[in-house]
Amino acid sequence: MVFILKRLPCRFAESQKTSTRAQQQTRSSLLFLTSKLKKEKAMNEQITMEEKEKLNADIHYLTASMSTLNLATLNDEGEPEASYAPFLYTEPFFFVFVSQLSSHTTNLINRPIFSLMVIEDESGAANLHARQRLILRCHAEQLHKNHEHAPQILNRMEQKLGNTMKMIRQLPDFYLFRLRVVNGRFVKGFGAAFGVDSRLRVTNLLKGT
Repeated sequence: MVFILKRLPCRFAESQKTSTRAQQQTRSSLLFLTSKLKKEKAMNEQITMEEKEKLNADIHYLTASMSTLNLATLNDEGEPEASYAPFLYTEPFFFVFVSQLSSHTTNLINRPIFSLMVIEDESGAANLHARQRLILRCHAEQLHKNHEHAPQILNRMEQKLGNTMKMIRQLPDFYLFRLRVVNGRFVKGFGAAFGVDSRLRVTNLLKGT
C-alpha cells in the first residue's frame, strides 16, 4: 500500500506532462494552420502589375467618360440623402460646383464626410446588374471663388460641362467644392471588386463584395 501511494504522485505528474505536451502540439498546429491560411489569403488577394495597370486604365476611362456622379450625404438630422452633380476629376481631386439651394450643398458644408459613386452608363453596360462603378469615401472642402486655383478649375469645368457651366459660374449662390478621396473600391463586374487608394490606384482584390 505504501508503494502504491508513493507511485500515485509520480503518475499524476506524468499525466500532467502528457496533457501539457498535447496542448502545446494543438496550439502549434493551430498557429501553423492560421499562418498557412493567412498566406493563402494574401496570395489570392495579390494582383499582378499588368492587371493593376489594366484596372487603373478602366478607372481612368470611367472618370473621363462620365460627367456626373452620385452623392450620398447626411443632413443635420443624420439622415442620408441621395443626389447627383456634374463633376470634374483632376488627380487626385473631384470638383463639383453646386447651388446653395440644393440640400447636398448644406450637407457637404456641415457634414463633410460622405460617399460618392461614379457608375457606368446604362446604355454602354454589358449587363445592368454588373455595371462598372467607383464607390469612394471622401472629404469635402469648399473653395471660395477667390481661391488661387478656382478660376483654372472653373475654366476646365466649363470646357468639360458646356455652356450651362459658363452661365452658372457667374451666379453668387453656387459653391465650388474640392472632394478629397480617402479610399474606396472599384467594381469591375460580378465577383470582381478591388480596393483603391486616394489617387484611384488599385491596391488589392476584395473578397465578399
